[in-house]
Amino acid sequence: EDFASRSIQFWKRDEFASNMLRWTKYPILTSLIDAEGPHFSKIAIKMHKSILGYCGDKNNPHPNSLAQELISTPLNIAADESNKSQKSSVYFGNLSIDRDVRDEVFCQLMKQVTGNPGAHSVAQGWKLFDLVLQYFAPGEDLSNYVHIFIRKNAPSYLKEKLKKAMYSREYEGPKLIPPTVDQIQALVSN
Repeated sequence: EDFASRSIQFWKRDEFASNMLRWTKYPILTSLIDAEGPHFSKIAIKMHKSILGYCGDKNNPHPNSLAQELISTPLNIAADESNKSQKSSVYFGNLSIDRDVRDEVFCQLMKQVTGNPGAHSVAQGWKLFDLVLQYFAPGEDLSNYVHIFIRKNAPSYLKEKLKKAMYSREYEGPKLIPPTVDQIQALVSN
């Protein structure tokens, strides 16, 4: 309901709410998950614009920089939190990526590939899903849902790779250094 209430077009609020977890060609107006923090919705909106740009739903001449930004955002937030305080949570013995930001990324990726009519956009969405899973997994609360989503929805040629990547990140913890823009293409090709 909060997601839909952000719409300036009040007559379309029901449509926005029903499409919350389905692909839309428009950027989201607020975060998909209920998280606290002064800038969380701004971060979520920016990440969604990166997803739309990488997948080709919005024009961008540098899609790999958008993928790099999407992966770097939670990693940089975790590093900033660690530098500010030792109160950062621990995830399997490693520095935790901010759980809410990670979960927001995965919710947005699931949204991107659900009900999307564009074959190229969907393929790019799954590539981005793969890229993200090479660096971090969702938080514990969302993990089972993402596992099931992958099993039910991932393309057959990518399903096992995604499941293995997710198990690796859950077991080993997140990678702490994001890829460079130049590394993105090589990571997608593997």
